[in-house]
Amino acid sequence: MKIKYLLISLGLIYLSACNKHLDQAPPDKGPDKDAIVDMGGLNAAVVGMYSKMRDLSYYGGLYLYLPEIMGDNVYISANNSNRYLSSYRYNWVGSDGDVTAVWNSIYSAILSANNIINDGPNVPAGDDEVATKNSDLGQAYFIRALEHFDLVRFFAQQYAIGGGSQLGVPYVTQKQIGSPARNSVAEVYEMLIADLRKAESLLPDVTPKTLGRYNANKDAVHALLSRVYLYRGDNDSAVVEATKVVESAADYSIIDAVANPSGYMEFYNTPGTAGEIFTLHFLTTNGGGSTNYGNMYLNDGYGDIKPSTGLINSLDPADIRREFVVNGGNEDQPDELENLKFTGQENTPGLYSPKILRIEEVYLNRAEANAKLGQTNDALDDLNEIRTRRGLSILTGVSGKALVDSVLRERQIEFMFEGTRYFDLMRNELDVKRSNPGITNVLSGSPTEIKHGEDHSIVPIPARELNSNNNMDPNPGYGN
Repeated sequence: MKIKYLLISLGLIYLSACNKHLDQAPPDKGPDKDAIVDMGGLNAAVVGMYSKMRDLSYYGGLYLYLPEIMGDNVYISANNSNRYLSSYRYNWVGSDGDVTAVWNSIYSAILSANNIINDGPNVPAGDDEVATKNSDLGQAYFIRALEHFDLVRFFAQQYAIGGGSQLGVPYVTQKQIGSPARNSVAEVYEMLIADLRKAESLLPDVTPKTLGRYNANKDAVHALLSRVYLYRGDNDSAVVEATKVVESAADYSIIDAVANPSGYMEFYNTPGTAGEIFTLHFLTTNGGGSTNYGNMYLNDGYGDIKPSTGLINSLDPADIRREFVVNGGNEDQPDELENLKFTGQENTPGLYSPKILRIEEVYLNRAEANAKLGQTNDALDDLNEIRTRRGLSILTGVSGKALVDSVLRERQIEFMFEGTRYFDLMRNELDVKRSNPGITNVLSGSPTEIKHGEDHSIVPIPARELNSNNNMDPNPGYGN
């Protein structure tokens, strides 16, 4: 029996869990029992920090689903399990359960990093433990930066819309959240970049093979900085940081779908591959069972989220990435498609270890930045590094805006269903335009076009946060 046929019982479980999460007080302090006093506690705290990121409301699913369904790569089928409807329709209210869950989950995760950053320096360490201690601290600074970046790009207008002067999110650096006011977007970026530089100074000069691809390392710092600078519009710095990672070519390689098509088709179900810079590793014991990430796409799971026919119909027939999408229709809706990118790992349906930073993004970050800087040949070189490994011909004879558009198009395809498309559109001041020719089974009441920069192109600050924190301002257009 398909999971979706258990809608009534599972829906009650989901709502019960959601209400339990929302009824509890938002995380506002690190209790004394969490104090870190020795190296064993410090190492355990790092493990716990990564565990927090696996929450179903963060990288366990929700934080990746929502930006994906807010974009133009997918639609929610009319035959759905009643999930994420407000985000697809862009009709949030301040009490929206999904939005509130993301906010609470990420700030709770930030407290785990802050616990390490605040207590870690006072932990005694022997001569043979100093490097480990510094690595633990460096990883915490990296994670704190990543988590604030995830918050600000989700709960605030992108940097280009307002030049960073618009309201961002509170940048929390203590074990207690308290009642902070919102920093501006520019301030959030400055603070998270400072955290990344601190991480860079603490993390050891080792390869991913030594530290592991499941822990933050210096290459992850540079990869994330290339993304952050690209979002901020600092293209020169984005090129510099991306180049540092590309020059670590011995450690990373773009998976070649042409030379190894079967390996490529299993790429997303295989954590720890050569293209990964930082992956959040999920084991079977870490998964959410029926709510494992891929199950929201798979027909044998919930099957709520469907690939856009407008996207798939526009792909080059030679593009091997078409193979991730198959006909998943039935007699009532024969043209509906199914995404097979995340079928599962370790024989567990839908289980997925999010590849948060991988080498393909770094190449495309540098390509986009160089295209915007007018460095046409350099941009084309990086763009073609991806295209040729996906079965496409070398792109030539484009420059300026057409080249930028080509890079964004490549990003759309390379990272489809990974939760990045909405951000790429908004940060480039582009509108979301949805097209699903031949499909009548799309959730009703859903806009086909969302203008960038409009108040309701972003989610609201949760109402309970506004009600409990007098220093918190709402997002424009949502009221108090």
